[in-house]
Parts: sequence; structure tokens; C-alpha cells
Amino acid sequence: MTVRKAPDTIISIHPASIGLLELLGGDKSYRDTLSLLKTKSVRTAFPWSDEAEPGSVALHHIYSTVFYDSWWGFSTRDFVDNLLMAEDRPEFVAHLLVVDSPGGEIFYCHEAAAAIRKCRKPVIAVCEEMCASAAYWIASAADKVYAVSPFSEVGSIGVMARFVDDREWYRSNGFKEIEVYATGSDLKNKVYNDAVDGKPEEYIHRFLDPVLETMLGDIRTSRTIPDGSDVLRGEIYYAQDAQALGLIDGIRSVEECLQEAHDLGTKSDDIINSIYQTL
Repeated sequence: MTVRKAPDTIISIHPASIGLLELLGGDKSYRDTLSLLKTKSVRTAFPWSDEAEPGSVALHHIYSTVFYDSWWGFSTRDFVDNLLMAEDRPEFVAHLLVVDSPGGEIFYCHEAAAAIRKCRKPVIAVCEEMCASAAYWIASAADKVYAVSPFSEVGSIGVMARFVDDREWYRSNGFKEIEVYATGSDLKNKVYNDAVDGKPEEYIHRFLDPVLETMLGDIRTSRTIPDGSDVLRGEIYYAQDAQALGLIDGIRSVEECLQEAHDLGTKSDDIINSIYQTL
């Protein structure tokens, strides 16, 4: 059976952006596309930078499609490594997550959210145009979540898979593909083939529902969202509604969020130093 499935993994992404999953490639790494925030009052640096000065805020961009491992795009694996790197470096007092992403691959989002919650240093997340699905799963673990505009889009909390059945096209063009399985391999690909044939119940139960349960558990650990809210069913909202529903904490500029992260981090450092001085 010739069935083209796109993407090859379970995803949590705003449906309007599914095409972004196929936009890979280019001659620049993800790191090379990023820019530092420059303000007069707060210093920023990337976690891997050799130029980080004492009192800096570690800058983490969650841009475009979320992937587990990608050289060209945002990688949850690299994000966790960078988060831990900045946690261990004394030059950094806090973290700022700048998010503009519709979501993407779900693998390692749970681990990324857990890593954020374990941070000793304050973590502030700010949504630019969109913070949806897998991207919101990650950002929701921050101490505070903001949006830069009343028209920033936040939410789309949910899990999906997308299959493209191209068998009819192949048949109409004279192709007939035959799959042959070993005697003891009767369950191989069965759940996927059933889903394509209009019987997705087992696929949903075994592969989608467990991810959603973990996703909702992580988000509700960090955010106060009532039972039965449409927020947990995949709806997406402009920032003011998102704030009223508990998805974000307010509307602020990136610069204001950066200042808050710095102030919280500096305050935490002062408290820790005071404790050490009294011992």
C-alpha cells in the first residue's frame, strides 16, 4: 500500500502552519539566523557565547517549526542543552524565551518543559506573532508568559497526525504496489494502515491520546486553567482572550519582558548572596 504520510511523527501544530514542516534546508544553521536583543539597560547573550558579561540575560529563540533535532530549525534537544548551559554559567542571571512558532514535533517537548520548571534562575517567555501547540507546551513552563500585541495568537493546545493517501493517484497512473509481510509480522504497520483506511480509533487511543494527556498535564502544572475549558481542546486566541483564559499573564513588549527577567534574576542573586553572608 503506497501511503505518503506527512509528517513522519506525531505533531502539535496550528493547522494553518502544517506546510512549515516541509520547509527544511538552506545554507545557514538555526543559530546563524538569530539576533541578539540590544537595550541600554540590560545585557543579553546566547548561552553558548564567549562574550556574555556578568548580569546578562540568556536569550533563547523558539522560532518557526519545533523539531527535536534540526540544524536548520529550532531544536528542543539543543534548547535543553542551552538552557542547562546558561543555568551553570554565573554570567547569566535569568532566561528570556522569545517565541514565534506554530508548534511542530511533540517529541522532547515534555522534557523541555520539565527543564524549564527545574531552572533556578527566573524564566520569562514572550510571544511575538504566535505561540501555539508544541511551542506553547514549552513556553507555558516559564515563570511568566506574555504576548507583545493584542493580536498575538496563543493556544491551539492539542495533538494530531496527518496522513496523505495517494493510492488512487498511483492506481490511476498504472501503478500497483504490493506489500508482503513475514508470517509473524501480521501487526506490522496495521495501526497506520487502519487509520488510512478510515479506522483511526486504535491509532488515536495508542498514539495521540497519551501525548495529549502528558501535554495537558504539563500545561496545567504551570498554568491555572479550569476543567472543561475550550482552551484544552485546541482553540487558539488573540492575546487579550488568552490572558482572560489563563494562557498568558499580560501584554508587554519584548524589552519590558527582558527587563523583568533581569530584575527578577538580580533580585534572586541578591537574596542568595544575603543568605550566604548570614551563614
